[in-house]
Amino acid sequence: MVTTTTISGVDLELRSDWSVGIGGSTWTCGERLCEYVARHPDEFRCRRILELGSGTGLVGLFIAKVVPEASVMVTDLPDHVGLLEENVKRNGGAVTARALDWERDDEIPGAFDIVVATECAYHPRLHAPLVGALARACGPGVRCFVGITKSDTTLDFFDRVISAGLEYRLLEGDSYFGLLEIRRQVDFYREPRTEVVRLWTQCWENRGEAVVCTQCGEDLLRPEDWVEAAAATIEASTGSRDDVVACACGALFCSEACRKGADMHRLLCVGHRDADDPLVRFKTRLADDDVVEDADTLILAAAWLATGAPWPRHHENGGVVVVSAWVSELWKLLGELPGTAHRTATDFGELLSFVRSRAVHLERPHPLCRVCRDAYLHGEILPESLREGLVRKYKPDPDMTDDHALSWILAAPDEFFEPVRLVALCFLDVRRAATPTCAVAWAPAEGRFVVARLDDRCVGGGGGGGNETVGRIEEEEEEEKDVELLLARARLEDRWDDIEELLAGQESPAALYELSRVAGWRGDWNLALERLRDAVERAPEDPTIAAAWKSATSFFPYVLREDDVKIPFVPSLERYLDGRIAVAKNALDAEACGRMVALVEARARAVGWSTSRHYSVPTTDVPVGDVPELLDWFNTQLATRLFPLLEATFQVPAASLRVIDAFFVKYSPDAQRDLPLHEDQAQYSLTIAMNPAVDYEGGGTYFPHLGRPEPLNVDVGGVIAFDGALLHGGYPTRRGTRYILAVFTHSCIEEEC
Repeated sequence: MVTTTTISGVDLELRSDWSVGIGGSTWTCGERLCEYVARHPDEFRCRRILELGSGTGLVGLFIAKVVPEASVMVTDLPDHVGLLEENVKRNGGAVTARALDWERDDEIPGAFDIVVATECAYHPRLHAPLVGALARACGPGVRCFVGITKSDTTLDFFDRVISAGLEYRLLEGDSYFGLLEIRRQVDFYREPRTEVVRLWTQCWENRGEAVVCTQCGEDLLRPEDWVEAAAATIEASTGSRDDVVACACGALFCSEACRKGADMHRLLCVGHRDADDPLVRFKTRLADDDVVEDADTLILAAAWLATGAPWPRHHENGGVVVVSAWVSELWKLLGELPGTAHRTATDFGELLSFVRSRAVHLERPHPLCRVCRDAYLHGEILPESLREGLVRKYKPDPDMTDDHALSWILAAPDEFFEPVRLVALCFLDVRRAATPTCAVAWAPAEGRFVVARLDDRCVGGGGGGGNETVGRIEEEEEEEKDVELLLARARLEDRWDDIEELLAGQESPAALYELSRVAGWRGDWNLALERLRDAVERAPEDPTIAAAWKSATSFFPYVLREDDVKIPFVPSLERYLDGRIAVAKNALDAEACGRMVALVEARARAVGWSTSRHYSVPTTDVPVGDVPELLDWFNTQLATRLFPLLEATFQVPAASLRVIDAFFVKYSPDAQRDLPLHEDQAQYSLTIAMNPAVDYEGGGTYFPHLGRPEPLNVDVGGVIAFDGALLHGGYPTRRGTRYILAVFTHSCIEEEC
């Protein structure tokens, strides 16, 4: 049966079919989510949207109608897909339909910005697979909108959401309907939460960069407010806003409820006090040079006193506390607070020591980072005032054009915006060990900070005079002498000096292999190959070592073709940045490049694309060595085209060049569309265009030091050669699919190679 459904003035033609089950009809939950979309279209504009359990496709099709700039994928069980495809044809829009079984499909079909689902948690047996699908889809920054019927959704669903490392909050609802926003937790908790963090503050020196709610820690400044906030006082920039509640003392809250619930703030508020009041003088004193480094500790200690918390029975460091003059001075100013009776300046010094040892630091990206990344990825135009403000405050070089500066800021906002920094008191037992035992994070769904015990990772850590390096080897700890454990921790944090120290003098194959990897990470590729050769000679049957040796020696000139090296090639080059970048158009045969694309796609259909080979800057790729015909073709290109091109570009002998890594990369809007700014782990790098430029929109290699906002791009068969230490990134591909071949190389002394 085909009916016309009208929601918020938008008509949809939908066929219902009860033969496929309960999903073959439309339900009130879906209509309520559609109404939310109609009221908040900007939240969905230019986003990649996945709908789970689409049924008739109501929500996904409605989003496509209201927000045509969005791309939508509607999914359901295989026997529902026919109904979905029929309704997609009836209504049109940028919508695709495909099968997705939460219990059987381990992978989400692509990368998405928003996930929507309604009436999917009505039965307990659906909770585990639904939460599993949400967890797989919910990467950093992804928002999930889940509509539920309150009478049908049990607490088991919410428990599973929290246990999966997600958090939820109620966006809107009534006695029947609830719309939840679900996100990834700030950090993944290995064990259930064990204690509330009651005392926290935004770091003193961070307050000029970002503004957060004094009670709950949520970001307050919207992008359009930021320019004014950067140039004026907090009061001036927010005084006219109706969504921020300001106290006379300058504290800001996201709501009246937060202001009323802020016990700590009330006890330390100075808005109603005279300038000579001791507490006013205390807060003023925190900005002085001799105190400012301890301002966060002092605020938390004052909060401890103000809330009347029990005095700590002992301070962390033991011994005698030496009380400085400024500690005594500030203690006198705090003398009227609760909890100070019968205490002395020495007691206050002990409290400060205790607070320092228990302070746990938390960072999250500045709210403008997401705004800039969205603009960069989707080609969105920022408000003019925001563009001007960004350029005025953050232009890297005064001689740079405004467009160039803005493109750099949008491509790498983390380099320009200070993160939001908070510090909280943690009441768990934090050992002075190589790995702290807890983490702290803000949980919006619960309206509080929470602490979790962890097995082997933590957000921040504190002790003594300030933060300690997470995972640092403490020689004085006798219980941490297990070499394998220390090695594992050193590997996790790329502490190469510690790895070499732990393995010094060892000549076992495993140690040599580990030391080979360390040498490669350091950029000493000759030593890396030498150590790997020694390892494979000692253990030729070891599968890991043998595979590494095979990979390292699978490229020309180790695979030598005498006929290939006799073919001359003199490339025509366009040079940039004093020869650190060179572009060679039509360097490789376009038809052959197309054949290689077909080979790689065939291989990927069989075993999939890799997304985790590179730790710091992962790509969606296939290693060249995994496709034999591609490897043969590539070795021919190395001998006849690519090494001669590098020789002409950097004046290094072609015979000295060696490949460190080579991999086939795929960019597309519905998966990986760009690559952040980074430096390669290579001496010389190559980016080779493997398909025609007409196949995609956007793309290219962006070099911020090049002096222009546009990326460098070449058509199929073209090559960009550049210094591997040069900052660069993959510019967003906004339509179609772009394929490149990335090659990392170095030059060695011939007799050592």
